Order: sequence, then structure tokens, then C-alpha cells
Amino acid sequence: MNDLAADANPNTGAAVYDSDYGGWLPVGGTSLSAPLIGAAYALAHNASTWTYPSRSGYDTRSGFRDVVAGGDGPCTVPVRCRATGGYDLPTGVGTPNGLTGL
Repeated sequence: MNDLAADANPNTGAAVYDSDYGGWLPVGGTSLSAPLIGAAYALAHNASTWTYPSRSGYDTRSGFRDVVAGGDGPCTVPVRCRATGGYDLPTGVGTPNGLTGL
């Protein structure tokens, strides 16, 4: 259940270097998404103007790109793991479209 979405696919995520694992490897999921969204809020410089900053996504929907397709693997309850138009459980209101929604 998300408010916002970010790159969760480890195959399309960020490349990180880890000498214990032999070099560069792609990462995604919460390990990438949480810092990405946190950094976006920090760059927007206005999280302190919101009583509850994640509410900004619901009040300024035009600042987000709606994720309308995709999913997070096999699932028995599609509403929990499939993206659709508008708000949905896996992607929330979508991905930030710049900083205007934050």
C-alpha cells in the first residue's frame, strides 16, 4: 500500500558498486525507492509546509505520473499487486513528475 511510486525493479534500478559481490550490480525495490522519494522531498524544500508531507501527492495529483500498467509478480488478489489508472495499492498516485507535487 503506497502513497507514491519509484523504480522497484532491480533490473532497471540504479547501479551500485559492492566489492564483496564482485563489482557493479543493479538494485531496486525499497532499498532504492525510499532514498529516491526522500531525496525528491528534500530537493522540493517544502516538506515542512505540510503537516503530513505524503498528503501532497493526493492534493497535487498533477505533479505525478500515473502508473497504469505493470505488477509485482504472480498474485491471487490483483487489486493488491497490479497497477491501474488512478490510485492503486502498488503504485499509489504515481511517480513524481519533477518536484511540483512534493
